[in-house]
Amino acid sequence: MFTWLRNLFGTFLNWFVSTTAWEMFARHFMAHLTFRIFGYTKFPLEKYFEVKAAFDKDPKAIYAFVLTDPACLSFKLDRMLTKCDWAHAGIVVERNGHLYGWHMKSNGLNHWHLLDLLRESDHFALLRIPIEGTDVQVANDRLNTIINTPMVPYNFQFSMPTPVIEWLTEGKPLSLIGDKALQSLKLYCSEFVFVIGVGLVKNPKFVARWDFGQNVFEPDDLYGSCSVVFEYNAK
Repeated sequence: MFTWLRNLFGTFLNWFVSTTAWEMFARHFMAHLTFRIFGYTKFPLEKYFEVKAAFDKDPKAIYAFVLTDPACLSFKLDRMLTKCDWAHAGIVVERNGHLYGWHMKSNGLNHWHLLDLLRESDHFALLRIPIEGTDVQVANDRLNTIINTPMVPYNFQFSMPTPVIEWLTEGKPLSLIGDKALQSLKLYCSEFVFVIGVGLVKNPKFVARWDFGQNVFEPDDLYGSCSVVFEYNAK
């Protein structure tokens, strides 16, 4: 009985997130539910230097982040539905001696100094994605392809682009997938990281899973499939 109800809810959810009404709601209302009822985020910004030191131990590796503001209303709604521990994810890179995060928001791909991400966090982790050897360059090429693709929009439907995933699972460069497929690419935050690593990561946990009638890869999945090189929870 429970499985039948869950499948029915998944079918309804898949239909609902494909509607214009949902996209308008998510883009113009849900995306702005970042306020807290009480206080401010508590992550100590001076710990940025500890994050940087952890990154510098292997600066040529591919890094990601996950973070949570547990008092944020949008996270409370998300946790109620999915029981998640993490709210957001992205890729961490170094430029001119500073760390920056590439991450998908409702307005598309964003490039923030890591300090801007940390000040929106209570709980933050820096993750080393297990990509080795020549595959590191493939991952960087994928990232650069997405960065240089005009306006990759946010994926409000949360359904993975099957042709793109199948292509990348074979370890092929994203830049060679074809303009039509690339221009139709939409990504949510952890899906963006998944596209960077799929087919390159050896950890069998780095895989999309079937939930609510579609393949998903959530920030919790990213956290569970990578090496945690820094984590702090300001409870």
